Amino acid sequence: MLTERDVMDRIRRLLLVRLEYEDTGLTADQIADDHLLLDEAGLGLDSVEALDLLVGIEKTYGICIAEIDKALIETTCRSVRSLAGFVLESAGALRLAA
Repeated sequence: MLTERDVMDRIRRLLLVRLEYEDTGLTADQIADDHLLLDEAGLGLDSVEALDLLVGIEKTYGICIAEIDKALIETTCRSVRSLAGFVLESAGALRLAA
């Protein structure tokens, strides 16, 4: 069973490896649960990076995001915690559909 902590840890790893933040010296410990991802005061992800992160989440968790648009990116990619909530909600919907 997925826990919020496990999902948040995996999202941090995706940020570091898939988006290559690891190359900047950033570590998982430096990315707090509520760390802003899209805001310049946080990581400052652009829309392409956010899309890449969401694709990585789809592949990692086997979920399908039907339509990735600006509104979804702005709400879902707000923080590690908001992404984890989205993953847990989506995974729960998959279990109910099965």
